Amino acid sequence: MYKIISLQKILLWSRCFYGLSIAQRPGDRKEYVNVLEQIGITDEEIKSRVETIIPLLGLGETALMERFAPVLIESATEDWLYTILISCSSAKVKKIKKLILKSALKREKPKSVKEYEEWLLLYKQDEDKSIVKLAGKY
Repeated sequence: MYKIISLQKILLWSRCFYGLSIAQRPGDRKEYVNVLEQIGITDEEIKSRVETIIPLLGLGETALMERFAPVLIESATEDWLYTILISCSSAKVKKIKKLILKSALKREKPKSVKEYEEWLLLYKQDEDKSIVKLAGKY
């Protein structure tokens, strides 16, 4: 019984991620994220789908960023990190920008900080002083 439930979840996750990738409206994508939460998506499953999720982060939608960005930023390898951060730079909401910066701050500083200066500059030039201050900690 356990394996059947597990396989059903995997199938549901796959269908939801497919739906996320083809959905046209932000509201539809938000609902897919809600369904993923309801069926118990794990951080490990999110990490395993990094290639599928990166383009979704580029949409800048709060529901997508809130659930996926912290998991990926905090756990990504150096090879993926910059790509993930650039995708997350499309965030428009102050709360999400702070979430992204706080997630990046939880990591060790990158070996080559110069690579990340361009990304960080977006936050250092933000209109909101609290975001600029947080970006200064990186």
